[in-house]
Amino acid sequence: MLKNGILEDIGAVIGASAALRLAGWQDGAPVYIPSTPAPEHRLCAILAPDDPQAGFNLLARLSADFGGETLCLPKVAELDYMRLRGQICRRLRRGVSVRCIAHDLGISERQINNHRRKLEEAGLLPLILTDQPDRAGQMTLELAPASRRRPLEIPPQAPTA
Repeated sequence: MLKNGILEDIGAVIGASAALRLAGWQDGAPVYIPSTPAPEHRLCAILAPDDPQAGFNLLARLSADFGGETLCLPKVAELDYMRLRGQICRRLRRGVSVRCIAHDLGISERQINNHRRKLEEAGLLPLILTDQPDRAGQMTLELAPASRRRPLEIPPQAPTA
């Protein structure tokens, strides 16, 4: 049987959004959960930035389950990675060039192409048609990832009389 991680356990108590806010704020650093929460505790503002009362309610629930403990929360770098990959995928699907995506996101074209290859392998980006000569030199069409594509050259037709 699979065991939950600490982030899943916290999410079960205070909800996924608040758990992710807390993990993101801590960035891998341990956090002490008070046994007796106070409305002015800094965790209230972290758990619910726009509603102090909701933040206090969340901290009270967290304290009921984890009060007096120091929790080691994971970094949530995976979220940033997946967000980046999602942005790249959506832009490639819209036909935005690799150069433009790299410029907009502040990363290299090579990184974009590496992400594109992984997205194609995962089936998140469609494969495209490309020309590949067979052993007899005949041109055939096959599905290939965009990272291996070459422009399709159509031979000129002989004029018909």
